[in-house]
Amino acid sequence: MSSLSRAAWLLCGAALLAGRLGWPSGVYLAVTISALHGAVLASVFGRPASVAIQLRSLFAAVAVLGAALQLPALHWLQILGVTLRVGLGYCIGGRLLLLLPWNRTGPLGLARVWTLFRPGPLPHVAPGGFDGPGAGGQRTASARSASPS
Repeated sequence: MSSLSRAAWLLCGAALLAGRLGWPSGVYLAVTISALHGAVLASVFGRPASVAIQLRSLFAAVAVLGAALQLPALHWLQILGVTLRVGLGYCIGGRLLLLLPWNRTGPLGLARVWTLFRPGPLPHVAPGGFDGPGAGGQRTASARSASPS
């Protein structure tokens, strides 16, 4: 994780925690930081649909939903998720997003789910989606670009 990403997640988590502990603007500050970080990533990577940007959008949407529906449990789950992300490098939200059809290249199966959610680093994620074990025999991005088809 880059230092910018780590700092943005730490700020988001701290702002969200402050919001849960009594500072009403904390939740909205976390949403703003997440949105700005997503915009920076979109400008750097030039791919507004990347999983990293989807993750920031998911974080902001869940924070707004938790505030609008007065569901503090959602914010506590987000704080737990940020803690796992920053502390251990394990991103539950990112792994969930990799299960969505537009972020994977093969069928959804138990092998894919196990590969994504087992402890440890994520398998290779190619620009076209998830290409790790359980990907249904899909070729990697480099193999796709090297072949004439």
